[in-house]
Amino acid sequence: MAEQIGNNHHEGWSPSANTTKIIKQALRWSNYILLAGAILTLLLVFEINRSPTLTGGAFIAVSSVSFVSGVFGCVSSGQSGCFIPHIVFVCFSAAGLGGTSYAIFFSNERLRHLLKATRTAHDARVITMLEGCMFTIMLCIQLIVTLLAIAVHAFDLIDFYEDIEVQKIRNCKKSFEVHLGSLSHTKEKHQSLDEDGYFDELNI
Repeated sequence: MAEQIGNNHHEGWSPSANTTKIIKQALRWSNYILLAGAILTLLLVFEINRSPTLTGGAFIAVSSVSFVSGVFGCVSSGQSGCFIPHIVFVCFSAAGLGGTSYAIFFSNERLRHLLKATRTAHDARVITMLEGCMFTIMLCIQLIVTLLAIAVHAFDLIDFYEDIEVQKIRNCKKSFEVHLGSLSHTKEKHQSLDEDGYFDELNI
């Protein structure tokens, strides 16, 4: 009976080890790209102005938050427990990346004025557009990272509850075997008493 319960449990869908491994590797490499992008955009801010203004500080903050989210993403791809802080940083990073990308592409001239670029107008425009492209790519990667992180977290939950169910089945099987052994012992004892004529003497 316990074996039948175990077989019915394994008939349900569960992610294979290879699927989980591939998704975790994709999550890890996506975060590696995000880390590289965060470092590059951070350097570009200082290429525009060696002493960043308040607007440049906002760019640095976006790159820093994206870097931290990438670190959390790399950690969460290898172990569970970092899903919530990772998603929180991903949300802040995505909001910042989206806002800065919009500002760069639709208010470039005003933005360059706020950044107080020390470069020529042409160089400053090229650098800011390059940074805008990097922010947009990082935003797309963050969306992919979000989906992969949710998938990894869901698979971890499935594995966790599956282990609980397997343990319950094992305990049930063990209890069943103990109970069966007890019944078998009682039956053997009764048969032994019957062979000795114990029940005949009691008129049973």
